[in-house]
Amino acid sequence: MPLPFLAEVLFKGMPFGIDGYNVLKVIVLVCLISLVKWYNNGAVNAAERQMHSKVVMITVCAFLHSTIVVYSITHADR
Repeated sequence: MPLPFLAEVLFKGMPFGIDGYNVLKVIVLVCLISLVKWYNNGAVNAAERQMHSKVVMITVCAFLHSTIVVYSITHADR
């Protein structure tokens, strides 16, 4: 399906009205975003530490705390 469309675009032009200036703006914008992503991809945080176990502990503690609060609210009348 894309090949007939590309052939039509190459030989007959765009089948619907697209301004070349808008296409150029989109291409420049995509290239600029790609360039910024590529440039910032190399940044390294030298102070980065392994935080997985601490995040898990905080998540579990927050879950348990919220569970206790909900339990105490729902069973306050009993």
